[in-house]
Amino acid sequence: MQFVDPTAFTRAGIRDPEQFIDRFLKIEIREVLDSTFEIIRRSAVTGFKNLEDLRTLIFRYGEFRTAQEVGLKLPRPVVETITIAMDEVQEAKYRHYVARIEEILSNPNPDSSPGNVILGLLARLSLIALHGSLEDGYNYRTALTGGVVDRRRYNKKGEVEIVKVTLPRPQYSSPKLVECARRVAASPHCGHLIFCEPTAVHLWLVEILVEHGIPRDRIAVMNAAETKSADRLRIAREFNGLSSEPPPPGTCGGPSNTAITPKKDVIIGNSVMNEGLDLQVRTCSLHHLDLPWTPADLEQRNGRAVRQGNTLGIVQIYYYFADGSTDGYRFSLIDGKAGWLGELIKSQVRDTNNPAAQQQLTPEDILLMISRDKDKTRAMLEDKRRRQAEEARKRIALEATRLYRQAAARFRAARVSDDAEAAARLREEGELRLADLERVDADAWPWAPWMYAARDREVLIPDTGPPVYEGLRIARPRAGAEQLDHLEFGRIVDTDEGVRIGLRAAGSPSWQLVNYTGLVNDAPLLPGHLPRTGGPAWPDDDDTATAAALDKKIPEVFRFGRYSMLRWRGASDVWLEKWWPRYEPALRDGLVKDGRDVVPVEGPKGLALASGDEIRDGKILLPTRAGWQRFLELAPASGEKFTALKEFGQAWWGRSIPFDLLSSAAEKRDAAVTDATGDSEVALATILPPGLEGML
Repeated sequence: MQFVDPTAFTRAGIRDPEQFIDRFLKIEIREVLDSTFEIIRRSAVTGFKNLEDLRTLIFRYGEFRTAQEVGLKLPRPVVETITIAMDEVQEAKYRHYVARIEEILSNPNPDSSPGNVILGLLARLSLIALHGSLEDGYNYRTALTGGVVDRRRYNKKGEVEIVKVTLPRPQYSSPKLVECARRVAASPHCGHLIFCEPTAVHLWLVEILVEHGIPRDRIAVMNAAETKSADRLRIAREFNGLSSEPPPPGTCGGPSNTAITPKKDVIIGNSVMNEGLDLQVRTCSLHHLDLPWTPADLEQRNGRAVRQGNTLGIVQIYYYFADGSTDGYRFSLIDGKAGWLGELIKSQVRDTNNPAAQQQLTPEDILLMISRDKDKTRAMLEDKRRRQAEEARKRIALEATRLYRQAAARFRAARVSDDAEAAARLREEGELRLADLERVDADAWPWAPWMYAARDREVLIPDTGPPVYEGLRIARPRAGAEQLDHLEFGRIVDTDEGVRIGLRAAGSPSWQLVNYTGLVNDAPLLPGHLPRTGGPAWPDDDDTATAAALDKKIPEVFRFGRYSMLRWRGASDVWLEKWWPRYEPALRDGLVKDGRDVVPVEGPKGLALASGDEIRDGKILLPTRAGWQRFLELAPASGEKFTALKEFGQAWWGRSIPFDLLSSAAEKRDAAVTDATGDSEVALATILPPGLEGML
């Protein structure tokens, strides 16, 4: 990217690799296996963060295409997994180490972490699945004849110590090596690449191949102990059937690509030949005797043959799995990680974990890995997949909820903003977030069809479950019956106990303030309960039933109690504006007779906070948004103190008056008086309290 635009990163505030790492990478200490299968602690990239910024940088300068998308001709890979029974030595050692792992998991030591011990035992299981003697410590020097090697072990104090061990001459064969040699011998006239990390196996396999009729001089070994960089290039060209003659003296070119008779038919190697070598010209088969830990390494292995320039139409890829070993499970883990980075680039997530990093294995992961019961393993794997999918859905749902809260906050701010330009910008930001939510998997967050209410009204958004808002009506089956419960939500109210929302059953005269967390009456709301095309209709008899209930409720309340016992604080504005006018005479009479409730009344002299007979002198302001707005308009000229107005706003409407309500009104009056010099009777009329205009 910096070749295209040298300022690409500096403009983003990234001036060196350290700043890039700090901005985009998650670094953690992990226990990993080194090239000698010893456990070490190293820094690992365990995830990525701030991916919106990273995608912006990447997509500004480049695009990603596969070989198929750009029309490159590649050989067709044919994959075959071969399951091979372990021999008696392998089985005995395998059972021993599996038992040790199960014992550690069943009886964990609370004073220490068994993670490094288990990781070491799992590494031994991988070695045993390849060859029964491999975990004894054979290396490239001692592989053929044995000898003295250094072994690490723990003493009684738990400390690591190095001891000298003399290894006998080993038996070279193992079931995997024999099966691999048999398949190579069946196709001796094309190229075979055999991958295996432990270098001792390289020499053992050479001997097994020779026993199966492959000439020794047609076999090459590539590892750090056997070949240097120049030797690897020479071997690669001899394997491909290309001249390895050096370029003419005084020239800068590479070796000529003159075709010659191939000198090698088999190359055995480890990660040394994963990259930087062209081995594809005549390769017909790839053999994986063991598995790397990451999909990237496996892709590099297969990429030695499955690439442009292979003269064969098909490349056979063999994976050798020891029956009842960890091989199959490890392959499923690696295969599940494959392609994750490409998907990450295309996705919308802000950060993610790196599945290619050697993450800490859970006890469940380990038990699945070492299980010898295939049916049990399949069942456990399926159960794990279900739980992982559910956990993924929960993460997506939480992210969607966070995004929806952001959208709702922006629409809310836009509704109260006095700055038209700022309001437009806020609405645009809200719409962008709604557009992102439209792309969220509906299995994880199915609430998109109802999310648009946030554009023009307050929405209550729980951590889980559907957002709800004033006026939302739902229908859901009644527990233990075939009938439906029809419910509607009312006002969202701030109370001393927290945010609550009104809820009423169809036909009910009262509203209940509920603490909504995604549950209603301890049961979750589902998408099928929300209004939708073709869904259940609201009951036709709601008005009739509600009127009958109010006819009974209102007299009872004022006979024995006060207005608050009507439980209308959570009522929706639509409901109040519908039923208050119909029952206003009864409500007014009840409030007058009780005499204890103070209500806002608009009369000839403006706003009054009235009780008893005073209520008859004006129009009661409804506890709705429209009533609240009228209250704010009349309050400055009412003569009431700020504290009284504040307390009353909370008591009647559950709302807080602006802190500058009275002071800003006074400033406007002062400005009007200043402008009204001389004959401005009209200006004076606009600032006098209602009812005093006749004084002019």
